[in-house]
Amino acid sequence: MNEERIDIILSLFFISIRQVTDMKETRGKNTRSVKISILLSILLTLSGTAAIASADDAIPPVPNTLYGTVALNGAWAEVGTTIEAYVGDDPNPRGEFEVETDAWYYIGVTGDESDEGKTITFKVNGVPVDQTAVWHASTSPRRLDLGDAPTSPPPTPPSTNGRSNVGGGGSGSLAATPSGASTPVSEAGATLTPPTLTPAAQTTPTPTEESST
Repeated sequence: MNEERIDIILSLFFISIRQVTDMKETRGKNTRSVKISILLSILLTLSGTAAIASADDAIPPVPNTLYGTVALNGAWAEVGTTIEAYVGDDPNPRGEFEVETDAWYYIGVTGDESDEGKTITFKVNGVPVDQTAVWHASTSPRRLDLGDAPTSPPPTPPSTNGRSNVGGGGSGSLAATPSGASTPVSEAGATLTPPTLTPAAQTTPTPTEESST
């Protein structure tokens, strides 16, 4: 991208130089027109440079984040198991993760606007699995369990707070649970329990007898 940017800037610069040279030859004929043309050439070069710079400085979409259980050959994946994520027909992995806690993974899948709606496929230790996802520009983690899970429950899931992924997924702020729900955690890693609201007790007024006059 930087080489293309430099080529475009140089092209605009040489075009401006050529226009200035041609204008010098006709300076005696119309001095005011020459000055205006030179100014327009400079503005054209500057505007082209600014447009290229703004395009390069565009913020890329946030990687898709997926997490869940992972199994291999009918058993929960052990520590050291590798997971790779692919987007569409791209043969290069867009995300990589090495299991740190038995049976659980947390991966970031990179992409851009051209990947919107494409299928995300996975390999566990180099073996393709049936589960897939769809790439969407989103900051919300999504749960997707990979592989054929055994009948035994998975080990207790870890907190993903502060974890970094090989594939550029960044750190998470959710603690996965075996039921598929997500529990918010604080920055220090402690579970935040939402307050329980108890409705106030309602009092029933006691009727009184009115005295007759």
